[in-house]
Amino acid sequence: MSGRDQLVLQEVVARAQQRLAVADIVKAIRAELFDKQLAVIDDTSKLVAPICSRRAGKTNIWPRAATICALERPRSLIRIWAVSLLRAKQLVWDELIRLHQRHKLEVKYNETTHTMKFPNGSEIRLLGADKLKEAEKKRGDKTAMEIIIESQLFGGYLEKIVDDIAGPGLADLDGTFYCEGTPGPVCAGHWYSISGGNDTASRWISPGR
Repeated sequence: MSGRDQLVLQEVVARAQQRLAVADIVKAIRAELFDKQLAVIDDTSKLVAPICSRRAGKTNIWPRAATICALERPRSLIRIWAVSLLRAKQLVWDELIRLHQRHKLEVKYNETTHTMKFPNGSEIRLLGADKLKEAEKKRGDKTAMEIIIESQLFGGYLEKIVDDIAGPGLADLDGTFYCEGTPGPVCAGHWYSISGGNDTASRWISPGR
């Protein structure tokens, strides 16, 4: 075997080992979720909008879903939106760090840009939608996953983010849009529409409820 062939073989073996390591970590992360959470992240639809009961484990699922995507899809961008950047950080930033530390993931955190970068080139980015002008600047990014937390709080602005600002960026990578929330105060609007109707949609509830 030539020196070049040996290098190629070593690279193939190294990549196979990396895939196995990622698969083991993903399996361990998935084991932390219960059946209804797994059903959400395994849904093959491109727009998934579960209605959740309060205390249903929403802050548990999204750090794990985002991290699994980052691990399995190198050089991908995953964005997590909340009604404000502060709210996004309050809900998932610390939970993401604890998850990564528990599974010994080498992730670089930047609290100024609110980003988390993985060795494979993937990135999780937190965003707020409280300022229309700033949200408009988020157009054009190619993303593998978009997550909106507490969708019921976005009102009429939700449709613009889903269909106009963030949604188109998923097309190139065949990504998925997740919108999550509790039933809104009015049985109307975009959140009511995409979640299937508060009165008929399937529910994501915690075990034992």
